[in-house]
Amino acid sequence: MIWLGRICAAEARIAAGLADDDASKNTASAAIADARSEMRVSLQDLEDSLTASAAHLCCEVLQGVSGVKQVLATYRMTDRPAPTEPSVYVDGSLAALGCFAFEAGVPKGLSSETTGRWVRASLGIICECYAHLCLDVLESARKTAAGLGLIKTRRKKPTGMSDAAAPLSDLDKISAQLHLDVQHFGMLCSKEYDVQPDSIGTYSKLLQSLSE
Repeated sequence: MIWLGRICAAEARIAAGLADDDASKNTASAAIADARSEMRVSLQDLEDSLTASAAHLCCEVLQGVSGVKQVLATYRMTDRPAPTEPSVYVDGSLAALGCFAFEAGVPKGLSSETTGRWVRASLGIICECYAHLCLDVLESARKTAAGLGLIKTRRKKPTGMSDAAAPLSDLDKISAQLHLDVQHFGMLCSKEYDVQPDSIGTYSKLLQSLSE
């Protein structure tokens, strides 16, 4: 953005200096216009690269052994009680994005609007990755529930007990934990980065992954 401003200023100076030479002025203005167009493309490529790099670091946390898949290991055939708090991995999942936002916004002097756009773009990538991981975990849990896990749960249910009073299945607990995690993730987006989850295009995909 700074370079675009300098190009505009240079264009104004050249136009003023060549006021008596229309042909030269038009040639110079056309050349500067082309440079501005190329600069915009280069800036967009740079933004895409930066936001993808920041998102990649966050996705690595979600994909790690202590990330989303840990929810599956925590509740599948372990008889743990139902979750009441979000998983630890959620707080760490956006740490890299915080470092990126600070480095991009403060030392380099970028406007808050520019930094905000970069953060939202990164969050969009992160939410898509998060959605895929949630789908994988739930699918794996369903496969277990269709086999030994489901049989085990059915054997535990006393005769005459209603479904509402029956113990939660492993799948129920896993789904509940993921819901808590995604809600906390959305809160962090709003609290830490001033980005409302609903304004992130792929956040709806993340929510949908929990209901499929």
